[in-house]
Amino acid sequence: MVDLIPRSVLFGNPERIQPRISPDGGSLAWIAPKDGVLNVWVAPILAGASPDTGVDGAGVDWPAARVVTADTDRGIRTFSWARDGRHLLYVQDAGGDENWRLYDVAVDSLERRDLTPFEKIHATIIGTSKRRPTEVLVGINADNPQLHDVYRLDLVTGELVKEIENPGYAGWLADEDLVVRGEFVVPDGRDLAHALLNRPEPPTAIVAANDNQAFGALQALGERGLRVPDDVSLVGFDDAIAAWATPPLTTIRQPLGAMTAAAYRMLRMDADGVADQPQHVELATTLVVRESTASPRENTASARKNTGPPRES
Repeated sequence: MVDLIPRSVLFGNPERIQPRISPDGGSLAWIAPKDGVLNVWVAPILAGASPDTGVDGAGVDWPAARVVTADTDRGIRTFSWARDGRHLLYVQDAGGDENWRLYDVAVDSLERRDLTPFEKIHATIIGTSKRRPTEVLVGINADNPQLHDVYRLDLVTGELVKEIENPGYAGWLADEDLVVRGEFVVPDGRDLAHALLNRPEPPTAIVAANDNQAFGALQALGERGLRVPDDVSLVGFDDAIAAWATPPLTTIRQPLGAMTAAAYRMLRMDADGVADQPQHVELATTLVVRESTASPRENTASARKNTGPPRES
C-alpha cells in the first residue's frame, strides 16, 4: 500500500516564499514561519558575494536574518518593498474578515503602522515609483464597496490624501511619475479633469494625453463655471480634432504622414531581411497655439499676448 502524503506537506506553512530584493540591492526579504505563523523576514546580502560560486546560500547572511513583522494570527501572505528601501508594505485582515488594510514596517526601527485606518475596506497598491520613492498610490473602497478610489500616501508622514473618486473603473494604471492614466476618450478626460480641479491647489493649466481627453477636460471646466483660457489653460495632443473645439484648442501636432512613412519603411526593411536590429526613430512634433492658452499671471483673455508660435484657426 502506498503511503499517504502527510497533510502537513500539502497544507502546512512553506519554509520560505516570495523572495524580494531591496531597491538598493543590500537586503533580501521573504515570508517564512515565526512560531508557526507566516511573517516577513529580512537578511543582509553580503557585499562582493557571487551567486555563481555554487555554494548554497551564497550572497545572503542567513545567520543575521530577523523577523520584522509580528503577526500571531492568520499570517502575512504577500508583501513588497517600498521604493525608499526603508519600509516593507503588506496587507492584512483581522480574524479572516477579509477587510484588507495596508500596513508598513520600518526595516531599521521595526515601527509598524496601519496606513489605511478605515473599517470594512479593501486596500490595494496601485503604484510605486523609483522617481517618487516616498509615495505610494493606494486604492481604497471606503466610500463605495464596489469601487476603489485613488489615494496618495506619504511614507514619511503617513498622510493619506484622496486624489481621484472612481467614476466606475474596475482598476487603475499609474506611470513612473505616479500620475494616474485613463483611457484616451472624452469621458476619461472629463473625470480626470474633475479630479485635478478637486485638489486643494487646482491647476492653472491642463495638458491632456490627446485631443479627445482635452474635449472631456473642456466639458469638466464648463461644468465648474471655469472659462478657457481666462481661468484655466488647456492643451491637447495629436491635432486631430483640436481646431473644432470652442475655443479652438492649443495642441501638440504629431507628424502623422511622416510617422506612417517611417512605419512603412521599417516594415519593408524587416520583410526584406535588411534590418536585423530594432530601429529607433524620433520625429519632431509641433506646438500649435490657438485660443485655449494664456499666461496665468495675466489671467484674462483681453490681456493675453501672443509670445509663442503663430495662432492657427
